[in-house]
Amino acid sequence: MLTPVVGDQSILLGKNQDLDVKLNKLKLFYSEGLNKTNSWNKYSTINLKFKNLVVCTKK
Repeated sequence: MLTPVVGDQSILLGKNQDLDVKLNKLKLFYSEGLNKTNSWNKYSTINLKFKNLVVCTKK
């Protein structure tokens, strides 16, 4: 689990496989998802455990 410097979401990575892919997904989600919708404080958890999917839990 990671906790970002900006925001208070918990970031779940799952198994230690394909960490580079998961971190790239997170970067894309931050730049294309959260940044464009201005919803930085809307989610409590960002889950990257699933292939080709980012699952967020609302606060």
